[in-house]
Amino acid sequence: MDKNKIVTYIQQLFQYYYTKEGPPTMVDTIVMFIESNQLNVDTLPLYIESLSNTLPIEYKLINKTPDHIKNKVQQQQQQQPIYSISESTNLNNTSNINKGGTIYKYYNKDTNTFNKELVKQNLNINTIKEYVDELYICYTGKLGDPASSQYLIKSLLDNSFTVHQAELHVKFSKEAKVYLGQVQIKENKRKKAEEYIYELYKVYFGKEYLCPLDDLHYYTNLIIESTSPNYQAIEDEIKEKAILNVVIPTKKPFK
Repeated sequence: MDKNKIVTYIQQLFQYYYTKEGPPTMVDTIVMFIESNQLNVDTLPLYIESLSNTLPIEYKLINKTPDHIKNKVQQQQQQQPIYSISESTNLNNTSNINKGGTIYKYYNKDTNTFNKELVKQNLNINTIKEYVDELYICYTGKLGDPASSQYLIKSLLDNSFTVHQAELHVKFSKEAKVYLGQVQIKENKRKKAEEYIYELYKVYFGKEYLCPLDDLHYYTNLIIESTSPNYQAIEDEIKEKAILNVVIPTKKPFK
């Protein structure tokens, strides 16, 4: 799962439980727990609620975990315990894997930086080509055209460009500026779409109901991937889910 989505969901949970954003260091730790499969998105709400005794004094537990979430994770908790921040962990490093699962050799997507020292350690035609390809993919969203890529490779080989200068050449290119603008527009659209879906769930399920992360991603993508989203269909589907979620008492009073 994309780290930005995980962080957003974590902060939304902190807002729900404590009406405050989570401490950055603690949020980072929780993200690592999820990336290393020590926590999952289903057990995450209960885990964040359980932090009430370890958070700074200004964090007061305002809301409790809704019953439908407790019931959903009850079996999972027996198989996979909820971890404490204080426990030592051996976390896998997944920071160089992008959304589509592509493994970068030099780029770290979490810090948005390139390991230029690693490039310099083995500066040959293959290393330089890999580095140039990653520069274009990260800054423009696609491989560079043959002429541009070849120009950078040649400039690095004959020392016309340093490794850092090559990055700046791509980073501040016209293509990179266009791509960055497109990414920013899409992220802003995603944020507004997520807020809309959360509001729908509050209306139809109640304020205490936490929208499942899978549903949030599904409906958000329906909105941002379409040029003309069918908002009515999305609302009707969520409304139907809410109706099906209603539990009618089987035992009648005074009988």
